[in-house]
Amino acid sequence: MLLAASTMQLNLLHAKPYIINRQFSIDVGTAVVKVEVSYPQIFTAGNSYNINVSIQALDLGKEKYVEIRYLSVELEGTSIGFSHAMVEKLASTSNTLKVTVPLKIVDPIFREIKEGEKASYNLGMLIKLYSEGENEEESVVEYFANLPVYVYSPPLYFDVDVLGPSEAVENENFTVTVIVRNIGNYSIINSGLALYGPIDVYGTNKVILGAISPGKEKKAAFIVSSSKKDEIIISANVWALNAAEYNCTARGSITVNIKGKLKIEFYANESNGQLKLYGWVSPSRPYASLTIQEKRGTEWTPIATVSIDTTGYFEYVIKNLKLGEHVYRAVWAGDEEYAPVQSKSISVYVDKVPSTIIISASGTSISNGEHVELKGSINPPVSATVHIFVDCGDGWTSPGYAEASNGTFSTSITINAPPGSTCKIKAAWLGNANTLGSESNIVEIKIEKAGILWANVAAWVVGGVAVLVIGWLVVKHVRSKRVQVRS
Repeated sequence: MLLAASTMQLNLLHAKPYIINRQFSIDVGTAVVKVEVSYPQIFTAGNSYNINVSIQALDLGKEKYVEIRYLSVELEGTSIGFSHAMVEKLASTSNTLKVTVPLKIVDPIFREIKEGEKASYNLGMLIKLYSEGENEEESVVEYFANLPVYVYSPPLYFDVDVLGPSEAVENENFTVTVIVRNIGNYSIINSGLALYGPIDVYGTNKVILGAISPGKEKKAAFIVSSSKKDEIIISANVWALNAAEYNCTARGSITVNIKGKLKIEFYANESNGQLKLYGWVSPSRPYASLTIQEKRGTEWTPIATVSIDTTGYFEYVIKNLKLGEHVYRAVWAGDEEYAPVQSKSISVYVDKVPSTIIISASGTSISNGEHVELKGSINPPVSATVHIFVDCGDGWTSPGYAEASNGTFSTSITINAPPGSTCKIKAAWLGNANTLGSESNIVEIKIEKAGILWANVAAWVVGGVAVLVIGWLVVKHVRSKRVQVRS
C-alpha cells in the first residue's frame, strides 16, 4: 500500500528553503543599532536550521559604546529555542556582531500536523542591549520581535507487502512475511505492525520495526497456522511516524487457501512371495486415486495407481519381488478440498523370491500299469530335486522324483490304479537359500476300463471263428460238387 501526497507537497520536498531577511532599528540611548535576521520561512519537522543574527551600530550618538548582553530565539509554543548570555561591545560603527542560532525542529506538538501539511508559528527573538553615555548615563533596552514561520510535516511514502503461500494445510505451520519499504525522501523515525486474521500466531502478532531510511526496508516474519478450512485473509496493519511524529498507517493483505489434511494409514503383508500393500484414507475420498511409490536409490518411483473405495480402503498386490530391501509409501496428490499428503514409508526385506513349476504329461489316458512321461520347468531356473506326487483317490503318494537342471526336468512314472479311475499328478520342490519352494499345476490321467479291452478281444475271436466257418463251408460245397460230377 502506498501513501501519497499532492504535487505541491512533492515540490516542497525538493525545493530549497525560502530564506527571509528582516531588519530592525533599535534605539539604545542616543545610539541607533541595526539588527538583521535571516531565517527559513518554512521549517520541516525533524530538520536542523541556522538562524543568522547580525547586530551593527549605525550611529553611536553620544554613547561611548553599545553592549549586547543577551540573545534568545524560540519557536512559540514549543520547547525549541536557543539563548545566549554574552558581553559584546560595539564601540564603533564598523563593528558588527554576528551570531548563528541552531534550531532542531523536533517537538511532540507537531504530531498534530497532518503529513504533507504545515502549521503557522511565531519565531520569537529577544535581544537585551546596554549603552553608556558621555555623562556616564546608562541605557538598557530589551527588544522582542515576532517572526512568522511555518512548520511542515513531511509526507511518508511506503509500501507494505505481505508474502506467504497461496495454499496451506489446516493446523499446520506456515510463514507469513511482511515487508515495509520506505520509497519516499523522508525518514520514517519509528514504525511497527500487527498481523490479523483467522490464525494462531506463534509468539506475538505485534512487532516494532524501528526507523527506516529512504530507499531502505524492514521485514518481520511470523509463524502461523489456521484451523479454518476455507480461503482466509491475513492482514498486516502498519504504522509509521514521520519526523513530526505524525502517525501514518497503511495495510497489506494476502489470501491463503486453507485445505484439509487427509490421514493415510499404510501397511504391508508378505506371504508366499507376494506382498500386499494396503491401508485406509481418512476422511474417505471415494473413487479417488492414490499413487504407490517405491524408493529406488534416492528417487521415489510410481509403481501403481490404486482406487479408494467408499470406506477409504485401498490395496495393491506385488508378485515376484526381487531379493533385498524394498521401501514403499502411498501418496495423495490433493484436490480442491484436501492438500497433498504422503503416508509414512514402510520397509520390506525379501530374502527369498517366489518360484513357479509347470508340468505336462505325455497323454491323458493309459491302461493300468502303464508308464506316463512327465516334463516340467521351474522359474526362476534352478537345479534341484523335484518330487512327483500322484493321487488316484486314496491320497497323495510319491512314486518318485526328478532332478531339475537349470530349471527343466523330465521323468517317467508307472501308475497302478483301478480301471475307470482318474489320477492326479503334481510336482513340488522345497526351495533353496534364495528361492521359495512351490507346487506345480495338476494334470489328470484317466485309467481305461477293462470291459473295453475284453470286448475288443472277443470281437477279434468272433471275427476269426466266422472266417474259419465260412471257409469250411466253402470247401465242403466244392467237394460235394465234385462227387456229383463223377457219378
